[in-house]
Amino acid sequence: GEIRAGYEFTSVGSSLQIGEPADIEKDYDDARLFLRFEVDELDNVNFPRRGHAFLLNYDWHSDALGDENDFEQANFGAGVAMTWGRYSVFPNVTGGKTRNGDAPISRLFQLGGFLRLSGFEANELSGEEYVLGEVVFFRKMNDIELLPVYIGASVEYGAIGDDIDLQDDGKAAGSLFLGIDSFVGPLYLGAGFAEGGNRTGFLFLGRRF
Repeated sequence: GEIRAGYEFTSVGSSLQIGEPADIEKDYDDARLFLRFEVDELDNVNFPRRGHAFLLNYDWHSDALGDENDFEQANFGAGVAMTWGRYSVFPNVTGGKTRNGDAPISRLFQLGGFLRLSGFEANELSGEEYVLGEVVFFRKMNDIELLPVYIGASVEYGAIGDDIDLQDDGKAAGSLFLGIDSFVGPLYLGAGFAEGGNRTGFLFLGRRF
Protein backbone atom coordinates (compact mmCIF):
# COMPACT_ATOMS: atom_id res chain seq x y z
CA GLY A 1 0.00 0.00 0.00
CA GLU A 2 1.03 3.60 -0.41
CA ILE A 3 0.07 7.20 0.20
CA ARG A 4 1.44 9.52 -2.46
CA ALA A 5 1.24 13.27 -3.01
CA GLY A 6 2.80 15.35 -5.73
CA TYR A 7 2.69 18.00 -8.42
CA GLU A 8 2.42 17.35 -12.14
CA PHE A 9 2.73 19.76 -15.07
CA THR A 10 1.82 18.82 -18.65
CA SER A 11 1.77 20.78 -21.89
CA VAL A 12 -1.15 19.58 -24.02
CA GLY A 13 -1.75 19.90 -27.74
CA SER A 14 -4.97 18.74 -29.40
CA SER A 15 -6.19 18.69 -32.98
CA LEU A 16 -9.36 17.55 -34.74
CA GLN A 17 -9.05 14.41 -36.86
CA ILE A 18 -12.69 13.72 -37.65
CA GLY A 19 -16.13 14.88 -36.48
CA GLU A 20 -16.98 17.35 -33.73
CA PRO A 21 -16.30 19.51 -31.72
CA ALA A 22 -14.86 22.03 -34.12
CA ASP A 23 -13.06 24.03 -31.39
CA ILE A 24 -10.86 21.15 -30.25
CA GLU A 25 -7.68 22.49 -31.87
CA LYS A 26 -5.80 24.32 -29.13
CA ASP A 27 -2.70 24.11 -26.96
CA TYR A 28 -2.85 24.58 -23.21
CA ASP A 29 -1.06 23.85 -19.95
CA ASP A 30 -2.36 21.33 -17.43
CA ALA A 31 -1.11 21.35 -13.84
CA ARG A 32 -2.32 19.56 -10.74
CA LEU A 33 -1.68 18.73 -7.13
CA PHE A 34 -2.72 15.19 -6.30
CA LEU A 35 -3.21 13.01 -3.25
CA ARG A 36 -3.45 9.26 -3.75
CA PHE A 37 -4.13 6.35 -1.39
CA GLU A 38 -3.85 2.80 -2.67
CA VAL A 39 -3.87 -0.71 -1.21
CA ASP A 40 -3.16 -3.72 -3.46
CA GLU A 41 -3.26 -7.22 -1.99
CA LEU A 42 -4.12 -9.01 -5.26
CA ASP A 43 -2.00 -12.07 -5.95
CA ASN A 44 -1.82 -11.38 -9.71
CA VAL A 45 -2.48 -8.11 -11.49
CA ASN A 46 -3.40 -9.83 -14.78
CA PHE A 47 -5.66 -12.65 -13.57
CA PRO A 48 -6.32 -12.03 -9.85
CA ARG A 49 -7.50 -15.12 -7.95
CA ARG A 50 -7.17 -13.95 -4.34
CA GLY A 51 -6.88 -10.66 -2.49
CA HIS A 52 -8.35 -7.18 -2.69
CA ALA A 53 -7.49 -3.71 -3.97
CA PHE A 54 -8.63 -0.16 -3.17
CA LEU A 55 -7.76 3.20 -4.73
CA LEU A 56 -8.76 6.77 -3.88
CA ASN A 57 -7.28 9.73 -5.76
CA TYR A 58 -8.02 13.48 -5.62
CA ASP A 59 -6.68 16.17 -8.00
CA TRP A 60 -6.66 19.98 -7.68
CA HIS A 61 -6.26 22.06 -10.87
CA SER A 62 -5.97 25.86 -10.76
CA ASP A 63 -4.28 28.80 -12.49
CA ALA A 64 -2.19 29.31 -9.34
CA LEU A 65 -0.55 25.98 -10.13
CA GLY A 66 0.01 26.84 -13.80
CA ASP A 67 -3.19 25.28 -15.15
CA GLU A 68 -5.40 27.18 -17.58
CA ASN A 69 -8.53 25.67 -15.99
CA ASP A 70 -9.94 25.56 -12.46
CA PHE A 71 -11.56 22.31 -11.35
CA GLU A 72 -11.15 19.32 -9.06
CA GLN A 73 -11.46 15.60 -9.76
CA ALA A 74 -11.89 12.54 -7.58
CA ASN A 75 -11.72 8.92 -8.67
CA PHE A 76 -11.89 5.61 -6.84
CA GLY A 77 -11.75 1.86 -7.37
CA ALA A 78 -12.31 -1.23 -5.24
CA GLY A 79 -12.33 -4.95 -5.97
CA VAL A 80 -11.93 -8.35 -4.37
CA ALA A 81 -10.84 -11.66 -5.95
CA MET A 82 -12.14 -15.03 -4.74
CA THR A 83 -11.33 -18.56 -5.96
CA TRP A 84 -12.87 -22.00 -5.57
CA GLY A 85 -10.68 -24.66 -7.15
CA ARG A 86 -10.14 -23.67 -10.78
CA TYR A 87 -12.94 -21.06 -10.74
CA SER A 88 -12.38 -17.40 -9.82
CA VAL A 89 -14.61 -14.35 -9.60
CA PHE A 90 -13.49 -10.71 -9.41
CA PRO A 91 -16.22 -8.12 -8.68
CA ASN A 92 -15.05 -4.51 -8.73
CA VAL A 93 -16.34 -0.97 -9.01
CA THR A 94 -14.68 2.23 -10.26
CA GLY A 95 -15.86 5.80 -10.65
CA GLY A 96 -14.88 9.43 -10.93
CA LYS A 97 -16.37 12.91 -10.69
CA THR A 98 -15.36 16.45 -11.72
CA ARG A 99 -16.16 19.21 -9.21
CA ASN A 100 -16.02 23.02 -9.01
CA GLY A 101 -15.43 23.61 -12.70
CA ASP A 102 -15.22 21.97 -16.13
CA ALA A 103 -12.45 19.59 -17.19
CA PRO A 104 -10.71 20.05 -20.56
CA ILE A 105 -10.85 17.23 -23.08
CA SER A 106 -7.55 15.74 -21.89
CA ARG A 107 -8.95 15.28 -18.37
CA LEU A 108 -12.35 13.80 -19.22
CA PHE A 109 -12.98 10.31 -17.89
CA GLN A 110 -13.17 7.60 -20.54
CA LEU A 111 -14.91 4.25 -20.93
CA GLY A 112 -14.97 1.67 -23.70
CA GLY A 113 -12.79 -1.32 -24.46
CA PHE A 114 -12.18 -4.64 -22.73
CA LEU A 115 -13.74 -4.65 -19.23
CA ARG A 116 -14.58 -0.95 -19.60
CA LEU A 117 -18.05 -1.46 -21.19
CA SER A 118 -16.61 -4.08 -23.48
CA GLY A 119 -18.97 -3.70 -26.45
CA PHE A 120 -17.70 -0.17 -27.19
CA GLU A 121 -14.41 0.74 -28.82
CA ALA A 122 -11.53 1.69 -26.51
CA ASN A 123 -12.16 5.13 -24.96
CA GLU A 124 -15.19 5.68 -27.21
CA LEU A 125 -17.20 7.26 -24.37
CA SER A 126 -16.13 10.27 -22.30
CA GLY A 127 -17.54 12.68 -19.75
CA GLU A 128 -17.13 14.72 -16.58
CA GLU A 129 -18.13 11.79 -14.36
CA TYR A 130 -18.63 8.04 -14.54
CA VAL A 131 -19.35 4.92 -12.55
CA LEU A 132 -18.69 1.32 -13.61
CA GLY A 133 -19.43 -1.94 -11.84
CA GLU A 134 -18.48 -5.35 -13.18
CA VAL A 135 -18.04 -8.98 -12.26
CA VAL A 136 -15.36 -10.99 -14.06
CA PHE A 137 -15.50 -14.79 -14.03
CA PHE A 138 -12.68 -17.03 -15.26
CA ARG A 139 -11.50 -20.63 -15.07
CA LYS A 140 -7.92 -21.88 -15.09
CA MET A 141 -7.62 -24.47 -17.86
CA ASN A 142 -4.20 -26.04 -17.26
CA ASP A 143 -1.54 -26.68 -14.61
CA ILE A 144 1.46 -25.20 -16.44
CA GLU A 145 2.64 -22.48 -14.06
CA LEU A 146 4.85 -20.76 -16.66
CA LEU A 147 1.99 -20.44 -19.14
CA PRO A 148 -1.43 -20.59 -17.44
CA VAL A 149 -4.46 -20.42 -19.72
CA TYR A 150 -7.87 -19.07 -18.70
CA ILE A 151 -11.33 -18.80 -20.23
CA GLY A 152 -13.62 -16.15 -18.85
CA ALA A 153 -16.57 -13.82 -19.13
CA SER A 154 -17.62 -10.48 -17.69
CA VAL A 155 -20.88 -8.74 -16.85
CA GLU A 156 -20.62 -4.93 -16.77
CA TYR A 157 -22.88 -1.97 -16.10
CA GLY A 158 -21.93 1.69 -16.08
CA ALA A 159 -22.69 5.26 -17.07
CA ILE A 160 -20.58 8.20 -18.21
CA GLY A 161 -21.42 11.79 -19.10
CA ASP A 162 -21.49 15.32 -17.77
CA ASP A 163 -24.36 14.83 -15.29
CA ILE A 164 -25.17 11.15 -15.14
CA ASP A 165 -28.15 9.33 -13.73
CA LEU A 166 -27.25 5.67 -13.36
CA GLN A 167 -30.79 4.48 -13.94
CA ASP A 168 -31.41 6.60 -17.05
CA ASP A 169 -27.88 6.68 -18.51
CA GLY A 170 -26.62 3.23 -17.52
CA LYS A 171 -25.39 0.83 -20.20
CA ALA A 172 -25.09 -2.95 -19.87
CA ALA A 173 -22.17 -4.78 -21.45
CA GLY A 174 -20.17 -7.97 -21.22
CA SER A 175 -17.42 -10.05 -22.79
CA LEU A 176 -16.17 -13.56 -23.49
CA PHE A 177 -12.41 -14.07 -23.59
CA LEU A 178 -9.45 -16.42 -23.65
CA GLY A 179 -6.46 -15.29 -21.60
CA ILE A 180 -2.85 -16.47 -21.41
CA ASP A 181 -0.55 -15.14 -18.68
CA SER A 182 2.66 -15.35 -20.74
CA PHE A 183 6.19 -14.34 -19.72
CA VAL A 184 6.00 -11.31 -22.05
CA GLY A 185 2.67 -10.16 -20.62
CA PRO A 186 -0.99 -11.20 -20.64
CA LEU A 187 -2.55 -12.10 -23.98
CA TYR A 188 -6.30 -11.58 -24.44
CA LEU A 189 -8.51 -12.82 -27.28
CA GLY A 190 -12.23 -12.30 -27.19
CA ALA A 191 -15.38 -10.38 -28.02
CA GLY A 192 -17.32 -7.63 -26.28
CA PHE A 193 -21.03 -6.86 -26.35
CA ALA A 194 -23.10 -3.87 -25.22
CA GLU A 195 -26.72 -2.81 -25.42
CA GLY A 196 -27.78 -1.03 -28.56
CA GLY A 197 -26.14 -3.64 -30.80
CA ASN A 198 -22.56 -2.56 -30.04
CA ARG A 199 -19.98 -5.33 -30.58
CA THR A 200 -16.21 -5.48 -30.64
CA GLY A 201 -13.51 -8.10 -31.09
CA PHE A 202 -10.08 -7.81 -29.54
CA LEU A 203 -6.66 -9.42 -29.59
CA PHE A 204 -3.95 -7.65 -27.63
CA LEU A 205 -0.85 -8.27 -25.62
CA GLY A 206 -0.33 -6.23 -22.47
CA ARG A 207 -2.10 -5.23 -19.32
CA ARG A 208 -5.64 -3.96 -19.74
CA PHE A 209 -5.06 -0.62 -17.91
